[in-house]
Amino acid sequence: MNKASQASLLVSIADDCRLVHDSEGTTFAIVPSGAHFETHKLGSKGFRRWLSFKFYEEFGRSPGTQALQDAIATLEGKASFEGPEVRIALRVGGALDRIEIDLGNADWIPIVIDRNGWGLQQKARTTFRRTKGLLPMPPPVRGGSINELKPFLNLSEEHWRLIVGWLLGALRPVGPYPVLCVHGEQGSSKSTTCRLLRGLIDPNVAPLRSPPRNEQDLIIAANNGWIVCLENVSFIPDWLSDSLCRLATGGGFSSRELYSDGDEVLFNAQRPVMLNGIEESAGRSDLLDRGLLVSLPAIPEKARRTEAELWANFDRIAGKVLGGLLDATAQAIKTFREVQLESLPRMADFAIWLAAAETSLGWSPGTFDQSYRQNRRGADEQAIESSLVAIRVRDFMENREEWLGTSSELLDALNRDFPPDERRSRERSRDWPTKPHILSGKLRRLAPNLRRLGIEFRFDLPDRKLAIRTSSEWSVLSGESVAESPEADASDASDASLRTQSKSSGGCQSCGATLVESPTPDGWLNLDCPRCGRVAGCRKAN
Repeated sequence: MNKASQASLLVSIADDCRLVHDSEGTTFAIVPSGAHFETHKLGSKGFRRWLSFKFYEEFGRSPGTQALQDAIATLEGKASFEGPEVRIALRVGGALDRIEIDLGNADWIPIVIDRNGWGLQQKARTTFRRTKGLLPMPPPVRGGSINELKPFLNLSEEHWRLIVGWLLGALRPVGPYPVLCVHGEQGSSKSTTCRLLRGLIDPNVAPLRSPPRNEQDLIIAANNGWIVCLENVSFIPDWLSDSLCRLATGGGFSSRELYSDGDEVLFNAQRPVMLNGIEESAGRSDLLDRGLLVSLPAIPEKARRTEAELWANFDRIAGKVLGGLLDATAQAIKTFREVQLESLPRMADFAIWLAAAETSLGWSPGTFDQSYRQNRRGADEQAIESSLVAIRVRDFMENREEWLGTSSELLDALNRDFPPDERRSRERSRDWPTKPHILSGKLRRLAPNLRRLGIEFRFDLPDRKLAIRTSSEWSVLSGESVAESPEADASDASDASLRTQSKSSGGCQSCGATLVESPTPDGWLNLDCPRCGRVAGCRKAN
C-alpha cells in the first residue's frame, strides 16, 4: 500500500465525519464517538489521533505520517469549500433567549437555559469544541442558592454583589463582559477567590496564568479558555490594557500564521477577564471604565483554613451555587427586554442583565445598579489618581469655571502651574506629555472620568481650540488660558484679549462685529465672528 492510497483511504474513513468551517475560516470535523459527537479542529492532535485510530481499526496498521498529513490537507479543503459555515462555541454558546453551556462531562450533555428555567438536554443546538485543560463543571443542583458561596469569599457586601454580577455576566454567550480586578495585600485570598470563581463556571487544569508577554500569548489564552484569568499582575503596559479592552467589549486580533509569510490567523471573540494582584494595576481610564474593582481585606490568622478543608467544603456546595446561578440566568432571560434604567452606564447590556436577575437573587430593584455606579465612581478616582495629567488638570480648574485655548496654550499653562519642586520630577515622568498633541490625546482618553467628576471638555471647536468647564452649563467661554497666569507676558495677554468676547456688548472684541450663533451637529452653538472668523465661545443649545 503506497502513501497515496493510504491518504485516499484516510479521506474515505472521514466520510463518517461532518466537515464544517467557522466565520474565520478555521476548519473542524464533528466526529462520532459512541452515543455522542465531538468537535475537533482539523489538524489538531485530537483529530489526528481519532483518524489514526480509525485507520488502525480498519486495516490493523498505523498510517504513514505523510499520508496522514496529505489526508488532512484534503479534508481541510473539503471543509472550506463544501462544508457549511457553523458557529463553534467554547463552554458558553447559544443566544440571549436560549443559552447553552457545555458542562464538560464525558457524554457531552449541555445545560440549556431559557425563560422557563434550565435543564440538561441530550443534544445541543450549539456546536461546542473543547480545548486542552478544560475540566467538567460541577453538576448543577436544583433549589440551590448562590448565597452558599458567600462564606468562602473574603468580601464586603458591596463587593459581593459585584462578584455575583460578574459571574452572571460571564454566563452570557455574548458580551460586553466587565473586567474583574481583584486587589488586596498578601494573604487576602486573591488567588483563591479567582480559583473558586473559575472553578464554578469554567474549571481548567491551569485556572490562573501569568501575564502574557505579547498579544499573541493573550490570543492563545483566550482561544483556549472561556475565562482569561491573569495572576499576580503588578503592572499593565499600554498594549495589554488596550488588548484587554478589546477582549472584554469586542474586537479582532490577528497574528502571522506559522510557517507563512503573508497569511493571518484571525481571532474575533469576547471573553470574561479576571485580574488579581497586590497593587491596583489597572491605571488607564478605558480599562477602568470596563472594570469591576474589588478590594479584599486581610484575613485574620484565626479565620484561616487549609486548602484541603476549603476545597472539600466547596465541592459540597458548588452544584447548589451553580444551580442558583442558572436560576438567576433564567430570570434574566425572561425579563431583560423589559428592564429600563434611568440612565445607562458604559457597560449597559451587562447592567440591564443584572437588573433583570435581581428578584431571583433576593435583591430589591436597583440594588446592583447602586453598587455598580458606586464602583464606577471609585474607578474614576483611580483613573484620575493614576494620571499626572488628570491630577494637574483637576488642580488647574479648581478655581476656574471655564477655559478656552489651544492644546499648546494649555500645556504651557499646566507647565507653569507646577510647583518649583515638582518641575524636575514632572520632566522625568513618563506620564507627562512633552508635546501638545500628546496632551490632547491623553485628555480625550481621560475625558469620561473627568466628566463624571464635574470637569467637561469640548474638542470640536474651530481653530483647533479646546474648551474646559466646571459649571453646570456651557456659557460664553472667556479664553482666559494665558491672560490669567501671573507669569504671562504682555504679548500673551494681548493675544488672549483677541480671543475674549465681551459679555456685556455681545460683540467680537477683536473687530467689534456682531457674533453669530452657528449650530453644530451634536446640539451645541458656536459663537463665531463673521468678519474675522474667530471663535468667541460656545454654549449648550436649549
